[in-house]
Amino acid sequence: MKRILSKGFFQLAAIVVFCLTFLSCSGKKELSSVMLLDKGWMIQSSQKTALKGDELSLTSDKKTGWYSAEVPSTVFGCLAKYGVYKDVFFGKNLEKVNPTDFQCSWWYRKSFSAPDNESTAYYLDFDGIIYRANIWLNGREIASADTLKGTFRQFSINVSDIIRKNGENILAVEVFPPRAGDLTVGFVDWNPEAPDRGLGIWREVRLRSSGDVSLRYPFVISKLDTASLNTASLTVSCEAINNGSRKISGYMNMNIDGGIALKQKVQLKPGEKKLITFNPSDYPELNIENPRIWWTHDLGKPELYDLKIGFALANKVSDNVAAKFGIRDISTYTFNKYGREHKGFKLNGRKIQVKGGGWVDQLFLMPDSIKLERQIEYVKHMNLNAIRPEGFWGNNHDLYDICDREG
Repeated sequence: MKRILSKGFFQLAAIVVFCLTFLSCSGKKELSSVMLLDKGWMIQSSQKTALKGDELSLTSDKKTGWYSAEVPSTVFGCLAKYGVYKDVFFGKNLEKVNPTDFQCSWWYRKSFSAPDNESTAYYLDFDGIIYRANIWLNGREIASADTLKGTFRQFSINVSDIIRKNGENILAVEVFPPRAGDLTVGFVDWNPEAPDRGLGIWREVRLRSSGDVSLRYPFVISKLDTASLNTASLTVSCEAINNGSRKISGYMNMNIDGGIALKQKVQLKPGEKKLITFNPSDYPELNIENPRIWWTHDLGKPELYDLKIGFALANKVSDNVAAKFGIRDISTYTFNKYGREHKGFKLNGRKIQVKGGGWVDQLFLMPDSIKLERQIEYVKHMNLNAIRPEGFWGNNHDLYDICDREG
């Protein structure tokens, strides 16, 4: 049965986790990099500054009265973390916060330097903003709130012609709060509501660089023989993008666990996006004998494989991506009991009882990977094998990664 990656539903039975990393190819110069823009941000209410986006993104001069921040974060989360609002969880202090302070737009601002390499394509990735935003880079508006909106949408903006390779870059993001009726995060009814309703850059921001060809969305579909568990076939795909204005011919190289190594010749027209697929019918190496199988922690070991994909142009690696995946099969069956038909689930051909509980993120949507690790351990200690997020998607891939690893 096909493996499906659901961006909106986290559970311990999730397998495929996509995360960008580095792939080394011997003898070839690396052109790609991924920079997480997480530290060194400053925030301020638009009611307390008359400066606009073009001005705020032209110089990194420190502005008086701005507050320290980080990303992912919410505005109120940063203000609470850095002491502007104190002891917000004591007594009724949270109720005393004036929500009208967060009904206007707020600015996020940061300076950064681009990687020192021979990259020709640069993208700014915004994985989640609540709720809409105007974005400026080096004095130019690169996105506006009329199109860049939606809590659960992800945006990738080509800034190749704006980025300063040998100097300071200034990023300014004006975020606007959700309006009545906007689809945004929500908490269970026994939780208080944050006064800013989650206003902020609540997921990661990255600067990605590559050569003329960039890669996105590595994906693996596994088909397991559930009768014997002795064989499995894999279908691997990845999107290749020609960022240049000329036709390109190169090779997509794919490696699984350092053992299976395949390549495929790819031709791309100017500006073309193409899904490149490695099928087991064309590449017999993707038919695996005695595969390591992923199980939930209560049934076995959650085995994972490492996938690395790169795009080679002459003596250079234009881009590379990586992912972890597990080989498993999910199927359903029906049975009758108490005069009604019910549906059950099977994992790798074996009946499994899905045991889960409600999951709520931190009130101010501030990530804490150490705390997350401990919470998943608690889930395992309760002998649960699934979690049910209450209206959240997580700040980043950490929840996916930990659940995949821990079964």
